[in-house]
Amino acid sequence: MKDIARMAGTSLSTVSRSLNDHPSISMSTRNKIKALAEKYDFEINMSARSLATSRNSTIGVIYPESMDNEDNFYYAGMLLRNIREILEEAGLDPIVTFTKNRATGESNIRRLILQGKIDGILLIQPEFEPSDYGAIEKSGLPFVLLHFLPYGLESREVNFVYSDHEYGGYIATQHLLQHGCRHILCITERERQFRERTAGYRRAHAEAGIPIYEQLVYSCDATYSAGYEAIQFYTQQLDKIDGIFVQSDIAAFGVIESLAALGVKVPKDILLVGYDDIRMSSLISPRLTTVHQPHKEIVRSACSRLVELLEGAEQDKVLQKIVQPYLVVRDTTTTVLPVSQQGLYKDSQTNDRWRGVNADYEE
Repeated sequence: MKDIARMAGTSLSTVSRSLNDHPSISMSTRNKIKALAEKYDFEINMSARSLATSRNSTIGVIYPESMDNEDNFYYAGMLLRNIREILEEAGLDPIVTFTKNRATGESNIRRLILQGKIDGILLIQPEFEPSDYGAIEKSGLPFVLLHFLPYGLESREVNFVYSDHEYGGYIATQHLLQHGCRHILCITERERQFRERTAGYRRAHAEAGIPIYEQLVYSCDATYSAGYEAIQFYTQQLDKIDGIFVQSDIAAFGVIESLAALGVKVPKDILLVGYDDIRMSSLISPRLTTVHQPHKEIVRSACSRLVELLEGAEQDKVLQKIVQPYLVVRDTTTTVLPVSQQGLYKDSQTNDRWRGVNADYEE
């Protein structure tokens, strides 16, 4: 590989990526390097490479316990599909597990490290056990945090890519406020990203000069049944509630079902915005207006950074990236806007996507 790099006038890392068809390398460069490899009968011997580098070509993908339920499998599945696709482009295989062994209660993170099964780690974790984080740091394995950013790590020199949840809560609430809603029920959860979405809910009210009714901030699990039960809790107040911001799509489906059981129609009687933009959001009736989490961009950035670290990139240069979500306007907020607001939104029937309420339309 060093010989090919010298003849091609490129780095060793570029040769490695080209031979693995990594998308970060231009097609012309990949073709040039592959042509040299073919001319000189170069072949990658996987066994020899593993011995020489002590690499297994496997990545540990660690999900949190909170995703180990049927309601969260929709979003967890989207993340995993993208992770697998991008790692395969780099010739890497994922080993997917949850934080703890359900049978023994032992740490799967420490087990994978001690058994030498993985070369790097993708951590989808809202929080860490100190012993787990200590084991990761002690191992020297490269790791990247994605989707969540645990408290206490914001100022540390760690690689992370996650969504701007505060902004997502802001644009969801702003959308409802601009449609005339003044009593917005906020159905949230306890983990950090939900608290950030609620902070966005509060900021949108503050900027609009509209008061928040604290009794309309309701915390529960991000599940279908919890969404259904939340509406039953507010049965006596539904005549005053004109908008609902549900901070997960799966809970929003339960909200819609619960409202229908009480004879309340969406969007005729109450407008509703969800969060995540899972596939079912565009298939149910009415189709759900929701905040799209840019999971593909998050996963690609995180995986690309991990591959760079595996290939010897400088450890002291960290990637700390916050990706903005955007609003997908569909049926659950389709109403006639005031004249002053007309033109801000596209017809929901086209599934148009926006980076914020007043942003330019993004193809």
